[in-house]
Amino acid sequence: MKQTKENINKGIVESNDITSFIKYKGTQICLWQGDITTLKIDAIVNAANSQGLGCFIPCHKCIDNAIHSASGVELRLECNKIMQEIGMLQTGKAFITKGYNLPSKYVIHTVGPIIYENVTEKEILELKNCYINSLELAKENNIKTIAFPCISTGEFRFPKELASKIAIETIKEYLDTNEEYFEKIIFFVKPEHQSTDRKKLQKEAEAVAALKQKPPRLKLTKKQIIKTALLSLLFTMAGCGITFVISLLV
Repeated sequence: MKQTKENINKGIVESNDITSFIKYKGTQICLWQGDITTLKIDAIVNAANSQGLGCFIPCHKCIDNAIHSASGVELRLECNKIMQEIGMLQTGKAFITKGYNLPSKYVIHTVGPIIYENVTEKEILELKNCYINSLELAKENNIKTIAFPCISTGEFRFPKELASKIAIETIKEYLDTNEEYFEKIIFFVKPEHQSTDRKKLQKEAEAVAALKQKPPRLKLTKKQIIKTALLSLLFTMAGCGITFVISLLV
């Protein structure tokens, strides 16, 4: 689907214009550099705080503030109504709202763990639950396309490489038991990382994708090859080879 002139003028990006890196269990898994608040998609995921009311620090660069600023006051009002009913948003849980002034139809809000010292097993499970509960909410609301930030890796200080691995492995595990439902899952990279060598990235991604077509050298199973391809796609975005893609998502 080509972008309309109106959408181009408004800076809106159609999800269909984002190229898929790899297809897994019928779902396109994509990586995109840009502003998530300009993405026309069924739902975007907001890395929220436990109050669930958005960031109240003016001009703060967090995803929470960007989404609330772009969507307008109606989003904060709906969040306030929901939070009055549920109280504090527990870590790993999620709730859904309309997108209002955003091009996306919905916003799924989830709060990740805050890291103070070393990452614990409890915090790893909480981060996994952010993705699982977001996907469950999406499925309950007939959402087929969804975009994620790398949750908890900004102000909440979750190590980026570990968070990246948890994100992709959790989504892979979810797709293993929910085949053919989601059309597209997008991980987005903030615009300040657009200096990345995209030609090099594309070349490396194509090489990784080609692994699926070649006989495994180490007698890996098909499942292991696909998992390796998925993870390897997340090793290229920094332009220096072996760095997790989503490490740049904050």
